[in-house]
Amino acid sequence: MAIIKKYKFKSRALGQNMHEMGGFNSETSTFTPLKVRKGFEVYQALDAITLAVEAGIIDNKKFVSQLFDKKSDFTKFVTYLSEYEDVGCRRIIDRWWTALSRLADWDDEEGFISSAEIAEKLLEVAIDSGQIKA
Repeated sequence: MAIIKKYKFKSRALGQNMHEMGGFNSETSTFTPLKVRKGFEVYQALDAITLAVEAGIIDNKKFVSQLFDKKSDFTKFVTYLSEYEDVGCRRIIDRWWTALSRLADWDDEEGFISSAEIAEKLLEVAIDSGQIKA
């Protein structure tokens, strides 16, 4: 056996590209609402949402309108997010989890671990706060 050398944890860098479907602009700290269209990738949305939440520009009582072009884009995102871990070996990384927990104002991992649980909670919060209708 060999001793594992001391190391410092480095978090995975998040994509910062603005693209035609929206995202976070790190130069101006602005967010262009996401459009869930053909070619939409959940991981890109999660990166963009995380960067915006970390920048302190998102209100968790208005996140649906701030992060998504239309309410239907949010509901599509929630559907895709709920199935995210079902495809291959995907998982929610810590930075995404932290940002999503801030959106949901939920700091407990209980019932907020899988992408399906997170999607369900985000939808519940959006409905309860009047951002979308049930």
